[in-house]
This record gives sequence, structure tokens and C-alpha cells, in this order.
Amino acid sequence: MPSISVCRYFLVCFIVLVALHVRAVCGLEHRPHRCQLIVKKAPARGIPKGKKKGDVCEKSCATADQLQIHQKFVHLGYTYKCPACLFTTKSREGMKSHIKQCAKAGPGAKPVEVAPPSRPESEPEDTEPDKKAHRCQLIVQKAPARGIPKGKKKGDICELGFATATHLRNHQKFVHLGYMYKCPACRFTAKSRNGVNTHIKKQCAVSGPVLA
Repeated sequence: MPSISVCRYFLVCFIVLVALHVRAVCGLEHRPHRCQLIVKKAPARGIPKGKKKGDVCEKSCATADQLQIHQKFVHLGYTYKCPACLFTTKSREGMKSHIKQCAKAGPGAKPVEVAPPSRPESEPEDTEPDKKAHRCQLIVQKAPARGIPKGKKKGDICELGFATATHLRNHQKFVHLGYMYKCPACRFTAKSRNGVNTHIKKQCAVSGPVLA
């Protein structure tokens, strides 16, 4: 006969498993991460029902990684690209299904994550009367780091404020999403436009005019 302690252990395990199952079925999973980006198009895939253009998204995600994927592919225009052809989609599962059918994609091919194109220079800059109307809601991946508010640590929401949407986009691109400025004549790169211009003026012997 099993001892009382062994029976008690299995009883506790059974109760925990039942509780987890009930939470999953009833939708009670803990979702501490909420998207605070502004909805630009609604209704749309990935946007909560009832939200319209200009509302705060407020979609909840269980992890910081899931929140970042939601923000990149629903709000910030990221897509997945087939490594063998020009097909693109916002769904990773959709891209995997395409790769299985693509005649050009070889075995073991994986979806390629593509950042959205940069804004044309001719597009007018957004202006807002509130000096800090635009706040970054992306997840901090590395801290402390240049461009990250003091006191923030990895996994926190950045929440740095900007006067214009253009300044916010530049912050997100070059601080959070890995964009770089590149010297037009050599392989030198930097996250700062001024850094590249300084390189062009003082160090690069083969470059042309500085970046505008």
C-alpha cells in the first residue's frame, strides 16, 4: 500500500492540473502585457473587436515576446518574406505553409522577417501641441543602453515620450528594432546620423557628402 505522503503528493498534483485546465478553458490566463499603441486601421486582423482608428489597442498578451510580435506585425508593418520568392505575409504560419508549396524554396528554408520601408523624406513631419504626446510602448530588450530611460530594465515597457510621431518612429527603429545608419562609401555603421556624418568628415577618405 502506498504511504499517505505519496497519496497526498499525487492529490496535490491532480488539483493543480485541474486548476490550470479550468483557467485555460475559461480564458483566465494571466496576461500582464497590454499593447498601448494607437490603432491605425480597424477592423483588422489582430485588432480587438470594438476598437476603431485612433483608439489605444489594449490587446493583452501573456509574455513580452508575444506583445512585441503583435506590435511589430499588427501595428508597425513588419511582414514575413519567403526566402526564395517575392511572397510576403504577416502570418508566420501562413509563410510556413507557403514554403512547403513553393517550388523554389529548398528543404529547411525558414521565413525571413522584413522591416517596413522607411518613410519618404518628402512626407511632412507630424506635429502635436503636447510636447510628450507620443510615448514608446515597445519592450526593452537591453538595459541600461543609449536611448533607454533611466531605471528601466529588460522586459519593461520603454514609455519614453516624444513631441512628434516622427521622433517616436526614429527612436523605435534605431533603439529597439536594430536599424542602423550606413556610410555610403564603406562598411561603417552607427545608430546615430551624427555619428556617421562625423565618420564621413573625419575618417572616411572615399565618401561623398554627409547625410542630410
